[in-house]
Amino acid sequence: MRTEHGQFDFFASCPKGLEYLLKDELHALDLKDAHEAMAGAHFKGGLMDGVRACMESRLASRVLHVLSRFALPDADTLYERAFALPWENLLKPGLAIAVDVSGSAPGFNNTQFAAYRVKDAICDRMKAYGMERPNVDLEDPDVRLRVHLHPRDAALMWDLAGSPLHERGFRLAQGEAPIKENLAAAMLIRAGWPALAQAGKALIDPMCGAGTILMEAVMIAADIAPGLRRAELAQFGFFKHPKFELARFELALADARARAKAGLTALGLSQRFFGFDVSPVMIGQAKKNLAHAGFAGFVRLEAISVEHISRPAALGEIALPECAGLVISNPPYGERIGTPEKLVALYRQFGQVLNSQFPDCKAAAISSERTLLDAVQLPVQKRYQLKNGALDCELAIFDPSRTPKTRGPIGADADTLDMLTRRLDKNLRRLKSYLSQANTQCYRVYDADLPDYSAAIDRYGDWLHIQEYQAPKEIPDHIAEKRLHALVQAACQVFDCPPERLSLKQRRRDKGGSQYGRSHRFGEQRTDPANFFEVQEGQHRFIVNLRDYLDTGLFLDSRMLRHRIEKSCSGKRFLNLFCYTGSASVYASAGGASETVSVDLSPTYLDWADRNFSLNELDPACNELIQADSFEFLENSTAQFDLIYLDPPTFSNSKRTDRVLDLETDHVELIDKTMQRLSAGGELIFVTNAKKLKLQAELSERYTIHDISQKTLPPDYERHADIHRAWVLRKR
Repeated sequence: MRTEHGQFDFFASCPKGLEYLLKDELHALDLKDAHEAMAGAHFKGGLMDGVRACMESRLASRVLHVLSRFALPDADTLYERAFALPWENLLKPGLAIAVDVSGSAPGFNNTQFAAYRVKDAICDRMKAYGMERPNVDLEDPDVRLRVHLHPRDAALMWDLAGSPLHERGFRLAQGEAPIKENLAAAMLIRAGWPALAQAGKALIDPMCGAGTILMEAVMIAADIAPGLRRAELAQFGFFKHPKFELARFELALADARARAKAGLTALGLSQRFFGFDVSPVMIGQAKKNLAHAGFAGFVRLEAISVEHISRPAALGEIALPECAGLVISNPPYGERIGTPEKLVALYRQFGQVLNSQFPDCKAAAISSERTLLDAVQLPVQKRYQLKNGALDCELAIFDPSRTPKTRGPIGADADTLDMLTRRLDKNLRRLKSYLSQANTQCYRVYDADLPDYSAAIDRYGDWLHIQEYQAPKEIPDHIAEKRLHALVQAACQVFDCPPERLSLKQRRRDKGGSQYGRSHRFGEQRTDPANFFEVQEGQHRFIVNLRDYLDTGLFLDSRMLRHRIEKSCSGKRFLNLFCYTGSASVYASAGGASETVSVDLSPTYLDWADRNFSLNELDPACNELIQADSFEFLENSTAQFDLIYLDPPTFSNSKRTDRVLDLETDHVELIDKTMQRLSAGGELIFVTNAKKLKLQAELSERYTIHDISQKTLPPDYERHADIHRAWVLRKR
């Protein structure tokens, strides 16, 4: 699929947790418009940009050229849209193809059915143009196509990688619990290895297995393109692309070869890389892999257990505070090797060796078990959430120079920080399954769980939004401030959130009562268009701003209400009153509403809603935005709607209208006027955050009313069950 400038749309996939790293890497490759998405990043460019991403990306799993992206109302549409593509121009005669399918959508009981429909469409198109039908080779095709299904849309893509990019072509053997090369590269980047390598520092892997981390470390240090070996062997899917230019590719290949040669020459044979493992078999495999890659002369390997590792002489005498290098490893997790209980001693020995032999080094380890990382008994400077295959893992960056007695960052004592981080980790584990199913980057992870630490913590992508609750009057301000900062410190540590991606909103007692101060982060106040950024919820994307407004642009507690609207809106006319930034209307339109009308008095919010519609590529002709007081709209409109969403403020005295809204006294009038716009058989969803509001009894005389509050409460709001109340009203 080409953009308006004649460029291609690309999607580079990666394991979850690497999206922002991948975006930064693509930017470094001069793909300036790259932006992160769920499990990957989008970018635009010519085919050579996609080729360069395949050859140079250390983090991507695949690079996909998006041929077509389209709505998917039924199974026949997949065939029709696939048939519409000019396969006679895309596929040369005699090529073998394979179609891989991921995701799910109504009408497709299995992915194989979707693959058959696309294959049939391609063959029928080629036959219609008098051309030879392509062969199908699922094992080793010339062209690998990928279809990704969503509940309402689909994408058909050309896999420029052909096979996963983590397969560099260097590794001959692997251990029982191998780590993929792109995850190893991500670990090294997160641990700061690129800068350390440039400074000539050493790298030590105390549990190196088959040597994957060591090989990635050498390639980073020598600036070796990770796809160089595969490019030399023509093992990429882009070679059969109709826009592939051999001359330009050969120039890129020559540049990669020259960089690799210069990089390895600069490394010399100083043996700055050291690998240890308790298993002689694994050391043997590592030697074979490194020799096959051409790196054997740069790495010293030794079969030795962790507790017996001593500082290599090449590192010289300990000279604090100068950093001698990086100690990094992928120890057993207890998934395939050992058990978490039995591995505690191994991790404790790892920590002791770090502290005694490598106090002047940086250190990092990955594990799926927080208890094992805690057993290292060294202060954790940063934590990163990563995926190792299907496992949710954490990469911990340790400080080996400090003993367990002095552990804990400045600002909160070690016990307090440990208590808070454990609570946040517990909440994350509890929510893991739900968040994966909901496919959302935005959720509440803490809601005054611990009485003395009274705040709400919400995550928006890789940003944190922390809102302090008012402390009791008997708690001195300096105590409340200290507790809040401890909670902030723990949250930043758990989520690896730098200050520039933290929004802290604090309550302060003013003459007019307790209220939030202006949104700010520590030491800074500003209003900046850069404060707007994109997040994903389900299959949709929204713009949020955590700093410049009291609310963020997306009410997280209404997530399940939006899903309810999406599922019940097909073919219906939808009205969204007090629409705010239009998120409910986006769901309605994406759910197949024949039209949506969104009403709000604020031009700022309507502009925000318009940007949300554009971001989700929804037709503006079917989604009307009206700047008006909702009461006046209801009084002046004669239109009828099948589904109405009414989520008014508890109190409003906007300067743009003479009307003052007090929902407690005005809700009957507001509901009555809204029900006049409801078609026969339609339903009104009425939502409020007003805790004291009670629906007047007279409403039940005119309408059937069902309380759906508990059914619309997301699991991340279980501690705050009264965050909103919701009812469905229908005409009697």
